Amino acid sequence: MPEMPEMPEMPEIYIDEFHIDLSDMPMPPVPAVEFDYEAYKKDGEKYLRKWQKKFDKGFDKEYQQKMEAWSAKMDVKREAMEKRREELAQKHEERMQKRLEAQESRMEAQAEAMEKRAEAMEKRAEEMAKKREKLFEEREDYKNNSNIFYFSSDGENKKFKIKKTIKIKMSKDTKIKMNVRHGEVKLTGNTKNINANLTYSTLLATTIDGDQTIIKTSYSPVRVKKWNYGLLQADYSGNVNLDEVLNLRLSTTSSDVTINNLLESVISNNKMGPIKINTVSKNFKQIDISLQNAEMTCDLPKTGFSVEINGTMSKLTAPAGLKLDRTKHNNTTVHTGYNLNGNNDKSIVINSQYSEVVLKD
Repeated sequence: MPEMPEMPEMPEIYIDEFHIDLSDMPMPPVPAVEFDYEAYKKDGEKYLRKWQKKFDKGFDKEYQQKMEAWSAKMDVKREAMEKRREELAQKHEERMQKRLEAQESRMEAQAEAMEKRAEAMEKRAEEMAKKREKLFEEREDYKNNSNIFYFSSDGENKKFKIKKTIKIKMSKDTKIKMNVRHGEVKLTGNTKNINANLTYSTLLATTIDGDQTIIKTSYSPVRVKKWNYGLLQADYSGNVNLDEVLNLRLSTTSSDVTINNLLESVISNNKMGPIKINTVSKNFKQIDISLQNAEMTCDLPKTGFSVEINGTMSKLTAPAGLKLDRTKHNNTTVHTGYNLNGNNDKSIVINSQYSEVVLKD
């Protein structure tokens, strides 16, 4: 399930709001009576009694009146301070309540939006699955009922089962360009730099080669034993099974892709369908996958490589041995790190939106 957005931090409380200045209410100065230590050493108790009288004289009735007046003013000031604190506390509590209510409203709106988005994704996936199933049934019906009816002059209606097969022998350097609708294509040997469009068909190939290769399929399952180079675009094509891949550029929509053994590199853009990589060679170079409403499962190689995973409203499951640092901004989570060591040219980069990524040892 997509991750819930983090709750915003609560606002800080500033103590300065509750500070009240008392600098205008100085305490009456304490009378200062100088103590002559030399006289004390000379006269002792006599000097001490004399100094005590002078000290007591400083705290006479006039000073006491000043202290009483100051104390009365302080009482008034304290009452004002207490009232001010209560007002500030009330205002602060009201602000906090409004912020909490606004935050709660935002969270409820986000949760509601996420729920609606999840429901829409689920509904869309169900519709796509039904559409794929219906198209598959139609294709099977077409294959199983490839019949042509003839009307003969003797008045009898006859029904013949027809199956067309075209076999072409070509040299190794021949470039193939084909457009097939409702059929089955079998390519034996090494097929190089082919340009093919297949619709409601099936592709079975031994070896696909050539960096100019472009194969586009719609509603057409694909099975290739060895894919060396080229671009494969598969839309609503059910199962796409590639036994061994050297270098592949891949684009799929609502198709189930399985790569049994990846030797060097794959760059793929997948929408509304799973991609699974069962084995990755320790000598691989690059895995670059973009997912949208899709799922990815990959068994990681036992070698060193760097990792970068950017997920928006997505879920990641990774082994504990993978060293990853996590940062998050809004609904996007970024994981960066490495396996064993990151000081090499091997890399795995995954960008996912509303998707699930599962990495395994």
